[in-house]
Amino acid sequence: MKRRPPYKLPDPWLFDTESLLRELVLEIPVSNPNATHFGINVAVTALWNLRDNLRHLLQLHRQGQTSWAKTHQEIQRSLQETPIQGAAGMEKRRQVREFENRIVNLQEQLALLQRQMAQDGISHKRGQNAAANVVKIASSKA
Repeated sequence: MKRRPPYKLPDPWLFDTESLLRELVLEIPVSNPNATHFGINVAVTALWNLRDNLRHLLQLHRQGQTSWAKTHQEIQRSLQETPIQGAAGMEKRRQVREFENRIVNLQEQLALLQRQMAQDGISHKRGQNAAANVVKIASSKA
């Protein structure tokens, strides 16, 4: 049997062991000693190649896993030595977003209170002045 190069190896999970044994071992002719000897040699070679293919695939898998682990360790080491420079800017942008969200929430609460006051018949001129002050404070901090 020809040996396949490693890049043409089949997927090991597609091997059907029972079918392989039936084809190679159970159908060895026993009527002719030469044919029996040849059949046994073919079966042994096929099983040997299967073992080598599986070893090679497992070695490739192990190398891939080792490579990923090494890459992860290098990244972790580099992050400890030099943290991400944009992290401070990201933190400031997060704080600005939080303040903007607070302002929006306060404006919604103010509008709700103004509607309630209008329904109750209370003048809300004073509330409008307070809303303008909240907006001025928020824009000066941003």
